[in-house]
Amino acid sequence: MINIKKKMVPFISSLVLLLSFVTIVSADINFVVDDANLLSSEEEQQLREDLASFKEQYNMDAVIVTSNDLDGKSQMDYADDYFDYNGYGVGEDKSGLLLLIDMDDRKVWISTSGEAIKYFTDSRIQNIVDDITTQLKNADYFEGCNEFINDINYYAEEGIPAGQYTYNEAERTQKVIFIGLGAGLIVASVVSLLVVNSYKNSKSISTANYVDRNSIVFTRKKDRFISTYTSKTKIERNNSSSGGSSTHTSSSGNTHGGGGGSF
Repeated sequence: MINIKKKMVPFISSLVLLLSFVTIVSADINFVVDDANLLSSEEEQQLREDLASFKEQYNMDAVIVTSNDLDGKSQMDYADDYFDYNGYGVGEDKSGLLLLIDMDDRKVWISTSGEAIKYFTDSRIQNIVDDITTQLKNADYFEGCNEFINDINYYAEEGIPAGQYTYNEAERTQKVIFIGLGAGLIVASVVSLLVVNSYKNSKSISTANYVDRNSIVFTRKKDRFISTYTSKTKIERNNSSSGGSSTHTSSSGNTHGGGGGSF
């Protein structure tokens, strides 16, 4: 019995060290990466605390990354890859979102993952981008980041919008192209048949066969404009698409939503 206990001690010690390491790694996850040096140390710390509170309350990671160089990638690809390859995301579906501020091209991109895709639909992301870029245009980078945090808290509190749906952008584009080609082939076939039938049934006909030279009488005719009537119909705006979340696949094979804009 004593020997068994002695053998268990190293195992238990290793397990404790492993758990401690996992805890440290989790605690060291950086929610603010200011590679473009837009923020002061105090501002970074404030943003980190706010983003940590967001994660604790809504069980989603929220990250802010600034950069001057995207290594030749698009804003979308850079944001997706940074999220995927730096250990962000909560749970098996890696739920969370990342705000990228690209100072080189003066563009922003918000990448969503997992459950966050449902919360942050295309229209919600566009609203957040509009709020952020308003501040960034005036070089108010800290306020722009604050707008991001305020907005994601607001929408997370609102919950998943009623009627929310998710669709893959690439698959949707392929379907549209396929339908367009199919419709084009049908129209071309119908036109060809009409032309062929018209050619077969055509005959050389002279107007002389129908016109009686002695029956034509020309009279003078004059049109007079009296009044006009205009009908107006109100076109209702369709907001049914506000619950849609478009998605794509990143280089890691993960599914992401997102959207962006310029400042």
